[in-house]
Amino acid sequence: MIAVTGSETSSEQGRAQLELLAGIDETTKAVERQAEAIGDDMARKETLRVASAALRLSAVVLA
Repeated sequence: MIAVTGSETSSEQGRAQLELLAGIDETTKAVERQAEAIGDDMARKETLRVASAALRLSAVVLA
């Protein structure tokens, strides 16, 4: 929940939404860190997906 609110709005707005809607009292920096961690994970997965597709294409071309 923290990462979603932090990624959809500014970290401060995400923090305020968490407090208002869920009663979660978290720092702005914690919201920012969670959103960044999710973004890094998504980028890593995309890189792996592209590399895998490139390998499959190479196998088809070489066959």
